[in-house]
Amino acid sequence: MQDQFRFMHQPMTGDGSITVHVTEQHLPPQEREIIRDNGEVVVPVLQDRAGAGIMIKSAAQAGAAYAAIMVTPHAGVLMSSNFGDDITGPAATSPQWLRLDRTGPTVTGYTSEDGAAWTKVATVSVPQLPATAQVGLFASSPDETKLEKSLGSTSLGLRPTQSVATFDNLKVPGSVAGEWVSDDIGSVDRSGESPEKGNGPQGSTRALDGTYTLQGSGTFRTNLMPDDPVEGALIPLFFGLMLLIPIAVLFITTEHKRPLLKLTFAASPHRGTVIAAKATVIAVTGFVLGTVAALVSYSVSMPRMRANGYAPPNFQTVSLGDIDVWRAIVGSGALFAGIAVLALGLGAIMRHSAAAIATTIALVIVPMFIGTPLPLAAARWLMYLTPAGGFAMQRTLPPDPTLAVPSSMIWPWQGLAAVAGYAILATVIGIRLTRKRDA
Repeated sequence: MQDQFRFMHQPMTGDGSITVHVTEQHLPPQEREIIRDNGEVVVPVLQDRAGAGIMIKSAAQAGAAYAAIMVTPHAGVLMSSNFGDDITGPAATSPQWLRLDRTGPTVTGYTSEDGAAWTKVATVSVPQLPATAQVGLFASSPDETKLEKSLGSTSLGLRPTQSVATFDNLKVPGSVAGEWVSDDIGSVDRSGESPEKGNGPQGSTRALDGTYTLQGSGTFRTNLMPDDPVEGALIPLFFGLMLLIPIAVLFITTEHKRPLLKLTFAASPHRGTVIAAKATVIAVTGFVLGTVAALVSYSVSMPRMRANGYAPPNFQTVSLGDIDVWRAIVGSGALFAGIAVLALGLGAIMRHSAAAIATTIALVIVPMFIGTPLPLAAARWLMYLTPAGGFAMQRTLPPDPTLAVPSSMIWPWQGLAAVAGYAILATVIGIRLTRKRDA
């Protein structure tokens, strides 16, 4: 769990609200240029989910219950509570108005462009909020993941980052008391132990004529693992694909071993049409088999995976009601269809079952093993340029270079484009060669 940020707060008793205008987010001066030991100059940018916002928190300490709304540089307006999934609001950046209203355990977040017309983002329940809770402004900035891969080795690290947020027009109507106090809340907890104060970069708060500037680091959320449960549930499809490849190859090469192809061409002299028809049949068959197999694999594997720990808070919540899950299931069917057409095309080109099967496996499966120890850029390009990238269709999360599986480093449609390209090329070459050869 992570619960680290800069918090300027005061106690508020009972129901009430807090409103503020976020005027700007930017990097602190010391973060604007970093020179590494090897002399490489790195110019940092604000993290996509660096937060500038307002919060109601049960206590000014890490791990305490909360509800918050924030504006970010690239993720829009987000509302969060009790380390759960963020609720997405308008795709806005600073300057932006934000408001939280508390009624008992219920907190509602709003956002506005002008401070007059308000848009509701969400209402959340925080039953752990005491009668007197801490309310105020915060600034946060998640760690930057640094991945370095070389041949045979991978190193992964996290570099703390900071952001600066500027606020004005702060209003807290309600029963408040005391002075504004600023704290660096919590630290990043990576050991499973309770968070402690003081382990993050030092934050700061400046107040001048009703303008408040906070500098902070960290974030508040459960650490979601980059592993995709849906991708894991579809692993058994690998074995189905290994069965489909020889079937697709034999669908064309078997006719070469017997006089069947001559009879086919006698009945339909247009040889290209025959190969195209076979490619269509095997593509439809592969798509149907792949989609059904993916649905069965997901339905059988996912409950077992959840029972073994692939569940919140460390993993995303997924179900058949999610469009991304269906995209992965139907995408698996498209993957099967493309690989089946590729295998058939190679069978038409080589007219040798073993050679075509071996070549298809070399193009589809072998790059997955070769790409694992390669440097990041080389592994990613290997997925771009080979049908192995098609396995990215089985992933519902964004690309993540920290995972060992190379296909997890690219977007699904990039991988599917590689499969389609190889399948079309093999079919076209197979048709041209078939037209020139004697059956």
